[in-house]
This record gives sequence, structure tokens and C-alpha cells, in this order.
Amino acid sequence: SASAVRPPMPPRRLPPPSPLTPPQPPVPAATLCRDNNEYLQQGLDCDAVYDTVCAQAVDTFPGLDADFDIGALLANCPEACSDGEPVCLPPPPAPSPPSPPLS
Repeated sequence: SASAVRPPMPPRRLPPPSPLTPPQPPVPAATLCRDNNEYLQQGLDCDAVYDTVCAQAVDTFPGLDADFDIGALLANCPEACSDGEPVCLPPPPAPSPPSPPLS
């Protein structure tokens, strides 16, 4: 029984990425600068929570389930939430103190 040695498979070429859709870097949670107009969770959008303390949304809006994601609400509506913090730019690195002159 002669086992035939298969030639190695040629590497599969992936199609080149389309130039029309550059890859979007994923936005980490809680770093949105503006309210996300597409956000909707259990009937709440950013307009609904305008000027409310979003951390207390479950108490403020009686229709919400207990598993309502407060973190997602704060991350998606940093401007509307009175306790939201829009993060627009990474904080600048702290300048290093000048080293004292060697005497």
C-alpha cells in the first residue's frame, strides 16, 4: 500500500480589502465623545435620559428590567446623562519634571 505524498497546498490568497470601507477601530466603552444616536436599550435612547442621572436610570424609569446595562447607557449617552463624561481625546501624558542639575 503505497501512500501517495500530497503536494503542499498553495497558500490561499485573501481578497484585497475594499478601499471603500476602511476598517473602523473598535470604540472602547466609555470613550464616546458625543451621544450615540443609534443607541436604544429597552426603549430608552439618549434623548429620553437627557439631563437625568443615568446611574439611577432603573429607578428613574420604572419600565426598565433589573438587567438594564447602565454602563452601556453612560458610554453611549455621555452628553445626555448628567453624570456622563464625554471622552473626546486621550488625556495628554503628564510632562516629566525636569531632572535636577547634577552638582
